Amino acid sequence: MRLPTVLAVLAAPLAASAGEGESSLSAIAGFASFTVNQTVSGRGLDRSGAGASLTVDFQHGIGDTFWVRASAGGGGFAAEGQAAWAGTGSVALVYAVDVLRYVPYISLGGGAVVLGGGALQSQARPFVELGVGLEVEQSPSFAWGLDARLGSFVTQATMFTIGPRVAFKWGYF
Repeated sequence: MRLPTVLAVLAAPLAASAGEGESSLSAIAGFASFTVNQTVSGRGLDRSGAGASLTVDFQHGIGDTFWVRASAGGGGFAAEGQAAWAGTGSVALVYAVDVLRYVPYISLGGGAVVLGGGALQSQARPFVELGVGLEVEQSPSFAWGLDARLGSFVTQATMFTIGPRVAFKWGYF
């Protein structure tokens, strides 16, 4: 009788321990890929590449479970045998559910990406971003976890990133 009660309490979502006014700075380094449709000689061609990315996030708590996130990142890719690059900037709303030490979260945002190099025609493109992740709270000022984001560009392109995340927090003590 006691074990099911304990398991139910551990599994139930609780209000996030993040508070209004708490901030965090995090870095995410990992795998990235993109596919973009570009017009070459009057016909549309899909260009794709895979490589590595580095993203820096600043998050600020606006309530018990919601955060506002500003992100900037970049990546290097091998695209059709040539070097390519990307730079991104976005703003998102993050919803976190604190389940004791483990904090799953989802985010929805938008921004812009600039792709270029190699066979790519350099240009900025808007995108809508959906993200998911899991943060492991080590202390009130440090967390680590895994972050994945899928950006869908309004102009026929997608970008996916996934990697480990480390976060340094302040303002909720």
